Amino acid sequence: MSNDYSLLYTIDPTVAHFTLVHYPYIVSLIPILYLFVVLKWGPDLMKTRPAYDLKGVILFYNLSQIIMNIYLISLGLSHMLKKNYFEMRNEPLEGTLAYYYFLLKIYDLLETLIFVLRKKQQQVSFLHVYHHIMVLLFIYFGMRSMPVVHAFMYCYYFLAAYDSSIKWLPKCKKFITQIQLLQFVILLIHYSWPLYYGHCCVSQIQCKLNVIQALVMIVLFGNFYIKNYIKKKK
Repeated sequence: MSNDYSLLYTIDPTVAHFTLVHYPYIVSLIPILYLFVVLKWGPDLMKTRPAYDLKGVILFYNLSQIIMNIYLISLGLSHMLKKNYFEMRNEPLEGTLAYYYFLLKIYDLLETLIFVLRKKQQQVSFLHVYHHIMVLLFIYFGMRSMPVVHAFMYCYYFLAAYDSSIKWLPKCKKFITQIQLLQFVILLIHYSWPLYYGHCCVSQIQCKLNVIQALVMIVLFGNFYIKNYIKKKK
């Protein structure tokens, strides 16, 4: 398979039957609308309004995230146990999982809207917004990931929303950041491997973009970890 730039514009046959795959300009508008809502329209709307009490919404959102991520994990793992990991590409189920995970990343954007409506604008950080947008776009344009970390993360969010007085929750937050960093290190190794050995059917351009993205996320999450868990101790 050729690894030229045209691969960025081809459609994987395993996802060709899904509607949004054929409309990248619509998908490209999602981050723009998202930025406008969470950085401009939302904050302006909430300036003269009291924060909304969204505990019920938050519990439902986090529980739904847990269920959907675990469902995708179970489908992915059961398929991987039946197939050789390196022979999974172009499998119909793999394409379906990637597309469902992409839809889940659109659903993720509601988290930021909840922050805005609760007047928690300080939580709408550069790291938070960048992560949501880039994961959405990278998944859409053929980059893949596993929702394991998100299952843990939304379990934590659900418990924190249900009862923030649980003593061991702060330790869980630190642990989640650690496994997020580990995830990006694994992705860095995973996408560096084809660049070094050059015998993968995934394009070199996709791999290079993923390596850059993994490095950026390691730097951003690493900086967050140092500020919140190392410097605070000192």
